[in-house]
Amino acid sequence: MLWGSGWDNYRQLMRLLLAAIVLCFYPACIQAGSAVGKVSSILLANNSNAVLFRLDVEIEDSPRCNKEERFAIDLRQFGGGALYTALLEAKGHGYTVSVTGLNTCSVQLESEGVKNIEFR
Repeated sequence: MLWGSGWDNYRQLMRLLLAAIVLCFYPACIQAGSAVGKVSSILLANNSNAVLFRLDVEIEDSPRCNKEERFAIDLRQFGGGALYTALLEAKGHGYTVSVTGLNTCSVQLESEGVKNIEFR
């Protein structure tokens, strides 16, 4: 018999539920978008605090909310200005960059937020 009675059923169900929750939040299950390439376009708007940009390659493991296939930098956040400066430098000199996303589109709708940019 797989299930006991009363209290045993409840305890076993809670164990299964706890295991499912732990697995859902395990870091290996959470994948952010990443891409290595050259900056192909930069978009700025006067009514937004975000800088949007695309690379010349597809973003791998991007969240479903990133329908525009682009990254977003929040200029209001600590380090946002530095990321933007690095982005301009990469675009101006044609450097290859590695971008890792935040796995969310909270900075700008349909664009993944940036965690870091690495020059290659």
